[in-house]
Amino acid sequence: MGKGMAVFLGFVIPWVMYVVVSPFFNYFDVKTASPLILGMPPLMFWDTLWIILTPLFLLLAYNIEKRGWK
Repeated sequence: MGKGMAVFLGFVIPWVMYVVVSPFFNYFDVKTASPLILGMPPLMFWDTLWIILTPLFLLLAYNIEKRGWK
C-alpha cells in the first residue's frame, strides 16, 4: 500500500491540481471580474500555490516510500 499511496500523493494529486483544476480558474477569471488574491489573479495564485505545495507532496511521498505507510 505504501508505494501506491506515495505515487498518488507525489504525482497524481499535483498533476490533477495543475491540469484538471487550473482551466476552471482561467474560465471564471475571463468570464467575471475576479478579485485579486494576495495581489495576483486567481489563476496565477493557484499556480504559485501549487508550485509551493508540489515539493511538499513529493517530500511526503518520499517519506512514505522510505519508511512505509503507518
